Amino acid sequence: MNEYRVVFTTEAQAGLSEIMDYIGQDSPLNAKIFVDRLIDEIEKTLSIFPNSMSVITIGNQTMRRYPYKKYNAFYEVIEADKIVNILYILSGKQNAENIIE
Repeated sequence: MNEYRVVFTTEAQAGLSEIMDYIGQDSPLNAKIFVDRLIDEIEKTLSIFPNSMSVITIGNQTMRRYPYKKYNAFYEVIEADKIVNILYILSGKQNAENIIE
């Protein structure tokens, strides 16, 4: 099976940093463990099954959403290059429509 390469955009990396900072207020160790698991789950799942998640449209962008616990990773699949671009990682409490334009 040909795997896809998972790439985290600058915006997605910023989302991971925000998660790390938020959880890290209570426990830096738990923050690192959580973010490492989040990244691992995204990479494991989407490198093999990139088209398995639901398609959504926010504003004028069509993308897919990968839910993990209380967070969502929004991504696009570039079939020609076998790349999964993780565009954003947001808390489920955040209004994605206000952030993604």
